[in-house]
Amino acid sequence: MIGGGIAYSSLYYIGYIDTLWVDEKFRNQSIGTKILSLLESKLREYGCELCHLDTFNFQAPVFYKKNGL
Repeated sequence: MIGGGIAYSSLYYIGYIDTLWVDEKFRNQSIGTKILSLLESKLREYGCELCHLDTFNFQAPVFYKKNGL
């Protein structure tokens, strides 16, 4: 498996990105950006206008900043 993500919505149409990961061998190839974009797109299709992402400071801060988060 190369990577994946888990997202869900609350009853109030708030999207939550719970998990996003890419195997270390496949990082820096825009795979994480594509997964993040797909998760956001699917949440929008479901009706979410807000999205919550929780992470720790050490987990890919450059990646999230690069993607506007």
